[in-house]
Amino acid sequence: MGISFKDLDDESQELLQSASNEARFRTAASKFYYFAYHMCRTCLPDVKASGNYGMHKTFYKGLQNVDDLAIIGSRLEKLHALRVNADYHLKEIFSSSHLKRAKDLSDSISNDIKCFLSERGK
Repeated sequence: MGISFKDLDDESQELLQSASNEARFRTAASKFYYFAYHMCRTCLPDVKASGNYGMHKTFYKGLQNVDDLAIIGSRLEKLHALRVNADYHLKEIFSSSHLKRAKDLSDSISNDIKCFLSERGK
């Protein structure tokens, strides 16, 4: 059946509402990243990957190489760094402020994409 980036947004919002401990902060932050990443990939399919990195980094570097999308790419890079910390750096504290930062970046990326597409009549 599959899911869409909208499903990931719904899930991240639900996780946010129940985020009462560090494990949930981390899980919600990760979902906010994947929502934003898949929204970018779906809504901006013509963006070319840039560099010889992993698939996520080459994608946000590709966004950064397009003048009108550079801010989205920069925000996605910051959100990716938060997601990596949430998923892999378990000995480091991941607090509710980190989760708030992930949500704020995700919201900004979503709004920026909507504005970009609206300006182009899409």
